Amino acid sequence: MKAIKRNLLILLIGALLGAWLGSNWIRDRDLLANPFKEDTVMDKLRHSGSGLLDSGKDALHKLTN
Repeated sequence: MKAIKRNLLILLIGALLGAWLGSNWIRDRDLLANPFKEDTVMDKLRHSGSGLLDSGKDALHKLTN
């Protein structure tokens, strides 16, 4: 019984840490940053602008080749 409780506690802690680190990794943040903190307007603009530049670069590359 003691081993089952210990394994469940380890599983719970691992799942919580994995969710925390995973949510930060998906959002391209520091791994130990607060995952509940909202992105600032500048961060949102930076991410959308970089996507726009990448798609524009691809379109120009297709036109020149």
